[in-house]
Amino acid sequence: MLGSKHALFCALALVLLLACFVKAACPVGDVCFDCEVDYLDVRDLAARWLDPACSAPECRADLDGVAGVDMRDFAKLADNWLVEGTYPLVINEFMASNDGTIEYPEDSGNYPDWFEIYNTGDADIDLAGFWIRDDSHWWQVPTGY
Repeated sequence: MLGSKHALFCALALVLLLACFVKAACPVGDVCFDCEVDYLDVRDLAARWLDPACSAPECRADLDGVAGVDMRDFAKLADNWLVEGTYPLVINEFMASNDGTIEYPEDSGNYPDWFEIYNTGDADIDLAGFWIRDDSHWWQVPTGY
């Protein structure tokens, strides 16, 4: 009975989270894909400074769509200095209290809880280094996930 209450609570929490989710794009000037405009973006923009071969969309430092990185791009970055966006990620599936539904492929007889993260955005997001936490445990996403 406790397991079904736990699963019901998790399902309710997920529905509330998804209902409240508002997709927001990362701010203009986010050159290094961390959804924040800060010194890392200035560093990456400076590395491509006055590079005529740098043009959007292949070159993230070209913020104004005119080939090359120059003062117009720096001005766009400055307009959003220290602005943080949100990652366009949602939890779209999860399994709480997995007592025998889906077995862990590498460990026969192990039925762990799991969740799936869906990227609603257009750009890839590297989750390496992100932290995931439940009530009492922390887990850091390793490289390659």
